[in-house]
Amino acid sequence: MSRNEHRRTPLHHAAAMNRPAMVRLLLELGADVAVSDDTGGTALTTAAAAGADASILTMLEQAGARLDLLAAVTLKRYDVAERLLADDPGRIGADGRDTIALHMLVAKKNAGGVKWLIDRRRSDHPRRQVRGHRPRLGGVLRAAAHRRPAAPARDHHVMGYSPLDRRQR
Repeated sequence: MSRNEHRRTPLHHAAAMNRPAMVRLLLELGADVAVSDDTGGTALTTAAAAGADASILTMLEQAGARLDLLAAVTLKRYDVAERLLADDPGRIGADGRDTIALHMLVAKKNAGGVKWLIDRRRSDHPRRQVRGHRPRLGGVLRAAAHRRPAAPARDHHVMGYSPLDRRQR
């Protein structure tokens, strides 16, 4: 199957856009549910992060897709996430393969998932020093819960001046 610049397949896009009929068709045509994108996420991970319909998640799981750590935490299947961590405790360490999970959960404002993941990481790495500072759970949770939208771009021409045409006052 073809991929875009982020290495996502049509199955990733159909799952993210909540298109059950398209997911069904792609699976019938032999789409590989184990293929991952640039972030390491499969179509199941993408569907979970996008809040896709339960039927899409079921179709992907029936086709053989396995929950990874990010999908398990996003779907609040903490028993699966605990099993994944028990099998490989270093997966959320500094060099682990699931280091992006925390970033993705913050970006999706999933405060519960962020707290769960940090609590697990904290138990593996007590008082871990990061550039001389201890990570602070409160700041990360506040960022996840209250992410501010980007400031609107200023259109200087609408405001009556251009930065290239500065007027003397």
